[in-house]
Amino acid sequence: MLGLKTWLLALLLLLTMSVSAVLAVLPAEEGRPVVTTLDTSPGTHLLTVRSEHYGVLFAVTPEQRAQGLGGRRSLPTGQGMLFLYGRQQNLCFWMKDMHIAIDMLWLNQEKRITHIEPSVSPATYPGSFCNRGAFVLELSAGQAAAQHLKIGDQASF
Repeated sequence: MLGLKTWLLALLLLLTMSVSAVLAVLPAEEGRPVVTTLDTSPGTHLLTVRSEHYGVLFAVTPEQRAQGLGGRRSLPTGQGMLFLYGRQQNLCFWMKDMHIAIDMLWLNQEKRITHIEPSVSPATYPGSFCNRGAFVLELSAGQAAAQHLKIGDQASF
């Protein structure tokens, strides 16, 4: 019987961990709540800017940075990728292997937005977008404008 209890507990734990979204209620323009999902799967971190929450993957290693969001066919609202470099430097990004448009946001060491490159299309490859920063946040195209993100906004993660 102990084997069955252990198996059931493991199954319950697996089901709990595999829940990849929580409901978040965001205010709508007409005063009604809009329900959206926020990715909370393993490896995803919470990033907040101006009370907006994003589930982001961290790109820390050279391999993770090189892969980035390349190859993905979609990027749901409220999700993104944060590239961590640790120190202020000139950071260049391009749209190699990208299938979706994205917003690119450069942040300084204090985690403040210093530059926004909105709705960058895959068609811009092989061009690159360079600015100084310690972090770069990639969101689905139009999210920076839709959430009224602007230069100087403070992020936390």
